[in-house]
Amino acid sequence: MSRLKPLEPSDITEEVREYFKSFGRDVDEPLEAMKDLARRPAMAKATMQLYHATIMEGTLPSSLKWMASHISSKIRGCTFCSAHTASYAFDDGTSIEKIEALWDFERSPLFSGAEKAALSFSVAAATVPNAVTDAHFEELRQHYDEGEIVELLGTIAYFAYFNCWNDSMATELEPHPRDFGKKHLAQSGWDLPTNYSKSKPKREVV
Repeated sequence: MSRLKPLEPSDITEEVREYFKSFGRDVDEPLEAMKDLARRPAMAKATMQLYHATIMEGTLPSSLKWMASHISSKIRGCTFCSAHTASYAFDDGTSIEKIEALWDFERSPLFSGAEKAALSFSVAAATVPNAVTDAHFEELRQHYDEGEIVELLGTIAYFAYFNCWNDSMATELEPHPRDFGKKHLAQSGWDLPTNYSKSKPKREVV
C-alpha cells in the first residue's frame, strides 16, 4: 500500500486529467503513481510532457524503449516499473518469448545485435556506480545515430525518476501489470514484495 493515500480521480484537476488522457493507453483512471504526483499539478504535467517527448516521440521503436526501460528498472530493483514496462512491451508487439528472455538477452538468439547493444547500455547506465564506458558508445554508434542514442538514454533516465518514486512511495501495483509480472517475469526473479525493503537483483555487467 502506498505510503501516502492516493488522491481519488475526482480530486485531480481537470487539466491534469486531460494530460493523462493523452498518454494514449486504454485506461479509465490515472496510474497509482500519478494519483500521488497530482498533489502538485505542475509536477504531474511536467512528468507527462517528458513522457511524450521521450517515450512517444523519436525514431527508436517503442518496443525497444520498453525493453530498455524494463532492464534498467529491474537493475535498480523497481518491481512496479519492471512489471509495467514488460507489459507495455507486450502491448507494443514484443513476443512473450522475448520478454521472458530479456534477463538473458546477451545469449538469446531472439535479440538482434542492435537490441543487444541497447540493452547492454541500459544495464550499464542503470548500474550504481555508473558503468557506461566508451566501448558502449562505440557499439551503439554501429546501430544508432546520435539522436537515437540521446533518445535511448533519455528513456533510461526517465524511468530512473519513477524507479525512485515508486520504490520510495511503495506505490501499489495495478492488477494488469501485477498479473503479467506473476505470469511472465517470475522465472527471472520478479516478485511482488509485501513491503519495499527489498534488495536489488544482482547481475554482472557484461
